[in-house]
Amino acid sequence: MFSKEWPLSLLDVAIPDWHWCETYGTWLPVAPAAALELVKHVPPNEIRLLRILIGLRNLPGRVLGRPRFGKGLNGSAPLYEQILQFGFCPLGENEGSEVAFGLIDQSWKVSGGERAPVGDAIEFAQFSEPGFVKIGANLLARPVRGGSFLSTQTRVLATDKRTRRIFGIYWLFIRPFSGLIRRSWLAAAARRAASGQSDRQ
Repeated sequence: MFSKEWPLSLLDVAIPDWHWCETYGTWLPVAPAAALELVKHVPPNEIRLLRILIGLRNLPGRVLGRPRFGKGLNGSAPLYEQILQFGFCPLGENEGSEVAFGLIDQSWKVSGGERAPVGDAIEFAQFSEPGFVKIGANLLARPVRGGSFLSTQTRVLATDKRTRRIFGIYWLFIRPFSGLIRRSWLAAAARRAASGQSDRQ
Protein backbone atom coordinates (compact mmCIF):
# COMPACT_ATOMS: atom_id res chain seq x y z
CA MET A 1 0.00 0.00 0.00
CA PHE A 2 2.84 2.42 0.76
CA SER A 3 5.36 3.57 -1.84
CA LYS A 4 9.08 3.16 -1.23
CA GLU A 5 9.51 6.71 -2.55
CA TRP A 6 7.61 8.27 0.35
CA PRO A 7 9.73 10.07 2.97
CA LEU A 8 10.25 8.90 6.52
CA SER A 9 7.37 9.46 8.88
CA LEU A 10 7.69 11.74 11.89
CA LEU A 11 7.73 8.66 14.11
CA ASP A 12 10.82 7.39 12.31
CA VAL A 13 12.62 10.42 13.70
CA ALA A 14 11.05 10.68 17.16
CA ILE A 15 10.97 6.97 18.04
CA PRO A 16 12.98 4.96 15.48
CA ASP A 17 13.22 1.92 17.77
CA TRP A 18 10.35 0.23 19.59
CA HIS A 19 9.28 -2.92 21.40
CA TRP A 20 5.62 -2.86 20.37
CA CYS A 21 4.02 -1.42 17.27
CA GLU A 22 0.46 -1.38 15.89
CA THR A 23 -0.62 0.06 12.53
CA TYR A 24 -4.14 0.43 11.14
CA GLY A 25 -5.34 2.06 7.96
CA THR A 26 -8.24 2.62 5.58
CA TRP A 27 -8.84 4.21 2.18
CA LEU A 28 -10.73 7.51 1.88
CA PRO A 29 -12.06 9.04 -1.37
CA VAL A 30 -10.50 12.43 -0.64
CA ALA A 31 -7.09 14.10 -0.96
CA PRO A 32 -4.55 13.51 1.84
CA ALA A 33 -4.92 16.99 3.33
CA ALA A 34 -8.70 16.54 3.54
CA ALA A 35 -8.34 13.05 5.02
CA LEU A 36 -6.02 14.32 7.73
CA GLU A 37 -8.38 17.16 8.63
CA LEU A 38 -11.32 14.77 8.79
CA VAL A 39 -9.66 12.39 11.25
CA LYS A 40 -8.38 15.29 13.38
CA HIS A 41 -11.96 16.55 13.80
CA VAL A 42 -13.61 13.24 14.78
CA PRO A 43 -15.14 13.49 18.31
CA PRO A 44 -15.35 10.58 20.80
CA ASN A 45 -19.10 10.26 20.23
CA GLU A 46 -18.36 8.95 16.72
CA ILE A 47 -15.80 6.37 17.89
CA ARG A 48 -17.42 3.09 18.86
CA LEU A 49 -17.05 2.14 22.55
CA LEU A 50 -14.36 4.76 23.17
CA ARG A 51 -16.01 6.53 26.09
CA ILE A 52 -17.00 3.23 27.69
CA LEU A 53 -13.46 1.87 27.45
CA ILE A 54 -11.95 5.09 28.78
CA GLY A 55 -14.44 5.03 31.65
CA LEU A 56 -13.44 1.47 32.55
CA ARG A 57 -9.73 2.38 32.41
CA ASN A 58 -10.43 5.37 34.65
CA LEU A 59 -12.37 3.40 37.25
CA PRO A 60 -9.47 1.96 39.34
CA GLY A 61 -7.79 5.37 39.45
CA ARG A 62 -11.03 7.03 40.52
CA VAL A 63 -11.14 4.74 43.53
CA LEU A 64 -7.66 5.99 44.47
CA GLY A 65 -8.51 9.59 43.63
CA ARG A 66 -6.12 9.67 40.64
CA PRO A 67 -8.02 8.74 37.46
CA ARG A 68 -5.65 8.30 34.51
CA PHE A 69 -7.78 10.41 32.16
CA GLY A 70 -8.96 13.00 34.67
CA LYS A 71 -12.69 13.68 34.28
CA GLY A 72 -12.87 11.63 31.10
CA LEU A 73 -13.60 12.70 27.55
CA ASN A 74 -15.80 15.42 26.12
CA GLY A 75 -18.04 13.55 23.69
CA SER A 76 -18.35 16.35 21.15
CA ALA A 77 -14.83 17.90 21.08
CA PRO A 78 -12.29 16.49 18.58
CA LEU A 79 -10.41 13.53 20.05
CA TYR A 80 -7.11 14.75 18.61
CA GLU A 81 -7.39 18.04 20.51
CA GLN A 82 -8.24 16.19 23.73
CA ILE A 83 -5.22 13.91 23.32
CA LEU A 84 -2.96 16.96 23.35
CA GLN A 85 -4.84 18.43 26.33
CA PHE A 86 -4.41 15.14 28.19
CA GLY A 87 -0.65 15.51 28.05
CA PHE A 88 0.61 14.13 24.76
CA CYS A 89 3.22 16.47 23.33
CA PRO A 90 3.32 17.32 19.61
CA LEU A 91 6.12 15.47 17.83
CA GLY A 92 5.77 17.38 14.59
CA GLU A 93 3.54 18.02 11.61
CA ASN A 94 4.01 17.58 7.89
CA GLU A 95 1.38 19.93 6.54
CA GLY A 96 -1.38 18.14 4.71
CA SER A 97 -0.11 14.63 5.39
CA GLU A 98 0.88 13.83 8.99
CA VAL A 99 0.75 14.79 12.64
CA ALA A 100 2.57 12.94 15.41
CA PHE A 101 2.29 13.07 19.18
CA GLY A 102 3.91 11.32 22.12
CA LEU A 103 3.70 10.61 25.83
CA ILE A 104 6.20 9.24 28.33
CA ASP A 105 4.62 7.73 31.43
CA GLN A 106 4.00 4.58 33.48
CA SER A 107 0.70 3.66 31.90
CA TRP A 108 0.66 0.10 33.24
CA LYS A 109 0.09 1.48 36.75
CA VAL A 110 -3.48 1.92 38.01
CA SER A 111 -3.43 5.73 37.85
CA GLY A 112 -0.90 6.00 35.04
CA GLY A 113 1.98 6.57 37.45
CA GLU A 114 4.41 9.38 36.83
CA ARG A 115 4.61 11.32 33.58
CA ALA A 116 7.83 12.70 32.12
CA PRO A 117 7.40 16.40 31.26
CA VAL A 118 8.77 16.49 27.71
CA GLY A 119 7.76 19.40 25.53
CA ASP A 120 8.84 18.57 22.00
CA ALA A 121 10.20 15.90 19.67
CA ILE A 122 13.82 16.51 20.65
CA GLU A 123 13.19 16.04 24.37
CA PHE A 124 11.01 13.02 23.59
CA ALA A 125 13.71 11.38 21.48
CA GLN A 126 16.48 12.06 24.00
CA PHE A 127 14.60 10.80 27.08
CA SER A 128 16.08 7.58 28.50
CA GLU A 129 15.34 7.52 32.26
CA PRO A 130 14.56 3.96 33.44
CA GLY A 131 11.06 3.04 34.59
CA PHE A 132 9.02 4.57 31.77
CA VAL A 133 7.53 3.76 28.39
CA LYS A 134 7.73 6.14 25.45
CA ILE A 135 4.52 6.11 23.40
CA GLY A 136 4.61 7.70 19.96
CA ALA A 137 1.64 7.82 17.59
CA ASN A 138 0.71 9.48 14.33
CA LEU A 139 -2.08 10.17 11.88
CA LEU A 140 -0.78 9.83 8.33
CA ALA A 141 -2.43 10.33 4.93
CA ARG A 142 -0.79 9.32 1.64
CA PRO A 143 -2.13 9.61 -1.93
CA VAL A 144 -3.44 6.27 -3.21
CA ARG A 145 -5.78 5.32 -6.10
CA GLY A 146 -7.38 8.74 -6.56
CA GLY A 147 -7.88 9.17 -2.82
CA SER A 148 -5.86 8.64 0.35
CA PHE A 149 -4.67 5.82 2.54
CA LEU A 150 -5.25 7.13 6.06
CA SER A 151 -3.36 5.33 8.80
CA THR A 152 -2.42 5.57 12.42
CA GLN A 153 0.60 3.90 13.96
CA THR A 154 1.49 3.56 17.63
CA ARG A 155 4.99 2.66 18.80
CA VAL A 156 5.97 1.87 22.38
CA LEU A 157 9.51 1.70 23.73
CA ALA A 158 10.35 0.66 27.30
CA THR A 159 13.36 2.44 28.71
CA ASP A 160 14.74 -0.61 30.59
CA LYS A 161 14.38 -4.41 30.70
CA ARG A 162 12.27 -4.56 33.87
CA THR A 163 9.78 -2.05 32.49
CA ARG A 164 9.67 -3.98 29.23
CA ARG A 165 8.66 -7.15 31.09
CA ILE A 166 5.99 -5.40 33.15
CA PHE A 167 4.52 -3.40 30.29
CA GLY A 168 4.55 -6.49 28.07
CA ILE A 169 1.97 -8.11 30.35
CA TYR A 170 -0.14 -4.93 30.37
CA TRP A 171 0.09 -4.71 26.57
CA LEU A 172 -1.41 -8.18 26.17
CA PHE A 173 -4.56 -6.95 27.92
CA ILE A 174 -4.95 -3.53 26.32
CA ARG A 175 -3.84 -4.31 22.77
CA PRO A 176 -7.25 -5.57 21.51
CA PHE A 177 -9.08 -2.55 22.95
CA SER A 178 -6.43 -0.10 21.76
CA GLY A 179 -6.72 -1.53 18.27
CA LEU A 180 -10.51 -1.31 18.36
CA ILE A 181 -10.34 2.38 19.23
CA ARG A 182 -7.90 3.17 16.44
CA ARG A 183 -9.85 1.25 13.81
CA SER A 184 -13.06 2.92 14.92
CA TRP A 185 -11.40 6.35 14.75
CA LEU A 186 -10.36 5.75 11.15
CA ALA A 187 -13.78 4.34 10.29
CA ALA A 188 -15.42 7.50 11.64
CA ALA A 189 -13.20 9.61 9.37
CA ALA A 190 -14.17 7.39 6.42
CA ARG A 191 -17.87 7.90 7.20
CA ARG A 192 -17.31 11.65 7.27
CA ALA A 193 -15.57 11.49 3.91
CA ALA A 194 -18.40 9.44 2.41
CA SER A 195 -20.97 11.95 3.65
CA GLY A 196 -19.07 14.85 2.11
CA GLN A 197 -18.03 16.47 5.40
CA SER A 198 -14.57 17.19 4.02
CA ASP A 199 -16.20 19.89 1.88
CA ARG A 200 -17.49 21.58 5.02
CA GLN A 201 -14.35 21.50 7.22
